Amino acid sequence: MPINMIPKATKKSRSRLCRHPVFPGSAKNSLRSLDLVSYVDRATDWCKAAVAFHRLDNVEQVEVCFENATAAAPTNFRVRFDYGSWLLTQGRATSATEHLQWCQRMAPHGASVQKAITALQRAVRQKRNVRQASATSLESVGR
Repeated sequence: MPINMIPKATKKSRSRLCRHPVFPGSAKNSLRSLDLVSYVDRATDWCKAAVAFHRLDNVEQVEVCFENATAAAPTNFRVRFDYGSWLLTQGRATSATEHLQWCQRMAPHGASVQKAITALQRAVRQKRNVRQASATSLESVGR
């Protein structure tokens, strides 16, 4: 079933999503139970689906869920922070930068945001150092 054709959820099916452990079929079931009435609810449901897919190590679906959550509520702090943090854990500092810097602008003194920004800066520095080391080793091989 395409993601954009997911039926509306009932209160009973939404509450079931949070209380049960994640099994392979339940990630798809959580997608089917999305509440399409409210953008905030939809974004929250997409984030819950992302968590379910993360537990199943389905990276592609996690990203799709976070992208949909961001599209549903582009100014939702929690969505942007969770997506940026997840991207950072995936080693995608460049992609995480947009989301985490947005969060920093919205909550400049938040401890969790500052911790994520510090981790982001560390990841960017490490990536830069790896590129410089690679360039240096390539130059020495060419001599």
